[in-house]
Amino acid sequence: MTLSNKRNIICRTLLGTKNLDFSLECLNSFIQNSYDLIRLEIFEDGTMEDSHIKRIESFLENTVVITKKSREAKILDKLSNYPQCLNFRKHNVFAYKLLDTMLYDNNDFFYIDTDIFIIKKFILPDFDVYPIFMKDLQNGYFFEPALFFKIDSPILPYVNAGFSYFPNSLFNLTLVESLFKKHFTTATINHAWAEQTMWAFLAAECEKTYYFNSEQVVLATNNMVINKKAIAIHLVTGTRFHLDSLRALSDSFSKNTGYDKIETQLITSNLSNFEFTFSWLKTKLASINRRLSKANLKVNS
Repeated sequence: MTLSNKRNIICRTLLGTKNLDFSLECLNSFIQNSYDLIRLEIFEDGTMEDSHIKRIESFLENTVVITKKSREAKILDKLSNYPQCLNFRKHNVFAYKLLDTMLYDNNDFFYIDTDIFIIKKFILPDFDVYPIFMKDLQNGYFFEPALFFKIDSPILPYVNAGFSYFPNSLFNLTLVESLFKKHFTTATINHAWAEQTMWAFLAAECEKTYYFNSEQVVLATNNMVINKKAIAIHLVTGTRFHLDSLRALSDSFSKNTGYDKIETQLITSNLSNFEFTFSWLKTKLASINRRLSKANLKVNS
């Protein structure tokens, strides 16, 4: 493919001291394999000391750490009229990914989780006026079918915010506040998927939203087989044992001077009650089968 001029692209991530070595390896694979020049802005979660920050900024090229302390006054001021969002931020560290990254300045939200490993050289798609998300293997939202039937706001299916783009101009803080106030309890505010659920609601309000090509940006599974189109592998908890094989695969691509452009696919419909209920039951049954298989293995051993 014909290469255009390199762009300077700001990318953000949320990072703490947990699994720091693994996170730095993943982030470095992203920076080093990108055709475009990446300026990485790390929003730390309040757990880092000066030694961690110095290590990060010396290890990762063109990277700056934005501490929780340094941004606290600004974010709290912007949320002063949004008590539900303040409550969410108080109780859930993933609120920083939704609120701090969007409210810190007027830049668009381009984000990568710290557990995504890049195996080959790539070019990012053009970012313009529409959101882009990873496509999940499940509807990773914190409500169950009974609550979903009571929600009157549209939501998109299979949104995963681990690798995502969202224009700042489309971010609707009033909608986030309203959804928390109208539908959700303290228990759901604490849920690990609360932030991702909000992105799916926000995206449904936009004229168009896209997925990154799911053959190129891949959510890892225990038994995954890497296809030749794969570029980025999201090593969610429980799948990080793949890292050694992905390192070897990345090394085999390192001599290739070509860059693969990441493609996008339009999301064509909102999530229906039927689709969500079916996928929710399917996920629950799969989880039960995994637990039974583990229990049977222990008995047999």
